[in-house]
Amino acid sequence: MNERDVFNTVRVFGSVPQPEARLVFVVGCPRSGTTWVLGILESHDDVAIATPETLGLKDTSEHGSRESKLFIGKDFDAIHKSLGAIYSQREAKEMAFSVGAHALVRLAEKSGAKVIVEKTPTHLWRAHEIAHFFPESRFINVLRDGRDVCVSMLEAHKGWGRDWAPGTLEEAAKLWSDSVELAKKMEEKLPPERWITVRYKDLLREPIDSIIRLFEFAGLPVERGEAAAIHEENRGGAKAWFKGVFRKGISGEWKRFSAEDRKKFNDIAGRQLISSGYETSEEWIEDAGE
Repeated sequence: MNERDVFNTVRVFGSVPQPEARLVFVVGCPRSGTTWVLGILESHDDVAIATPETLGLKDTSEHGSRESKLFIGKDFDAIHKSLGAIYSQREAKEMAFSVGAHALVRLAEKSGAKVIVEKTPTHLWRAHEIAHFFPESRFINVLRDGRDVCVSMLEAHKGWGRDWAPGTLEEAAKLWSDSVELAKKMEEKLPPERWITVRYKDLLREPIDSIIRLFEFAGLPVERGEAAAIHEENRGGAKAWFKGVFRKGISGEWKRFSAEDRKKFNDIAGRQLISSGYETSEEWIEDAGE
């Protein structure tokens, strides 16, 4: 078989397949509550979650991971790069996406689920491509106060998240700021039936209504009683698969920031903090110690 025959064969199977089940991607800045949302959605009998374990992928993380990273990271980049040496960038990207897509198709077939939920927060950086290659897919963007996100990321960096979590407040604030900006752009591009933003504080303060909204968006409406049961099942990090991934599940830990830390965060992400509705002005910077 010559190179042209190989090319034609790959092209036949290289177009990105579409699972029968609906695909829902949970994205957002890391430590914003994406794992919590995954656990909530997983509670429904008609949902299967796409993790390294359920997809049969090799997981080298210390504690095990619930992030498939199908379309981002070293493995995806390696496939894309190797194919790019032979095919055009467009063709190589399509083939790289088809590898992950086949895994999702297989999961849908094996599980019989109506909805497949995948949670890799940093898939946010590939959301425009995922949306293109999976035109029926939906996205749940989880948004949390960037100051609390920074507290959580810095704590993670001290232990289980040292391989990925930012080690400085400046780095953490930049990651949150960039995530917010990118999510806003995606929200402008996609129709409301394909993209919603769920706020961490709403999951805390109005859990039942938030859970109902999540399942309605996923196409699996639930009654208030069902939502209440799912809330109880997921309360307090009950589904955390190792100690540390779920911390306190509260808002406002950032208030321990020093005056210097408040200024550092504001210089990098203050504009996004206000545009996201967490502050109306920069007065919060002056409240340290009160």
